[in-house]
Amino acid sequence: MTTQNLVPPPNATTSDRLTTVLSYGVLLLLIYLVFRIYEPFLSSLGWAAILVIFFYPMHERLARKFAPRRSAVISTLAVTILLIVPAILITTLFVREAVSVSRGVQHSIAGEQAPTIAKKWAWIAQHVPGLDPNADVAETVEQAVQKEAGFLAERLGTILRNIAEFIFDLFVMIFAMFYFFRDGDRIIRGVRSILPFDAEHRDTMMNQARDLISASVTTSLIIAAIQGILGGLGFAIVKLPTPLFWGVAMAFFSLVPVVGS
Repeated sequence: MTTQNLVPPPNATTSDRLTTVLSYGVLLLLIYLVFRIYEPFLSSLGWAAILVIFFYPMHERLARKFAPRRSAVISTLAVTILLIVPAILITTLFVREAVSVSRGVQHSIAGEQAPTIAKKWAWIAQHVPGLDPNADVAETVEQAVQKEAGFLAERLGTILRNIAEFIFDLFVMIFAMFYFFRDGDRIIRGVRSILPFDAEHRDTMMNQARDLISASVTTSLIIAAIQGILGGLGFAIVKLPTPLFWGVAMAFFSLVPVVGS
């Protein structure tokens, strides 16, 4: 049923107009139902699309040497091994390390590390205008650690409760990446064909969208790396346990929406 068939003619009767309204209503209802069916998968599909767009130049080189299915399998495995497996390992180590480290950080700051922190803060305050050299930095840091420890415990509980949902979304994303890699050219042609512009403007819009997504991902990775380096250096300066691990954890979790550091 096309849009032209749904539009009633000028001399249409009340019955024809009612039929047209009902047809539009049924169409909107079907669109809404389809959206509700795919709504739980939108996040996984969105991340899969972003990763595929970012790594598609790599896939195009593989597609010249292998069949579409094989190149899609190789590209999907490469992205999974490069990003997802390290993310799972970092998350596992983060949970394990957080349980042990959070118990000793408060005691370390309040005890033997307090004089060191106060001395370093006094030195920094002498060289940076506007800072109070007499501020009780150790107490402030301890309060911040207590607050973050409570948030961390709450967040870890949420993660553990939603672990099954996470695994399911992960598999959906991996399968979606495979089909996006395999049918990428067909999907691009389909999207280009429904855009209401001439061929030149369609190509320009598609290229700009691809470049924007690639630039956004690259920028996010650079910012995450800088944040992790600065965080790790900060932890090392105050001599907190395992500064390298926490720097890597900060870099990784800064990429996570909502709960990013």
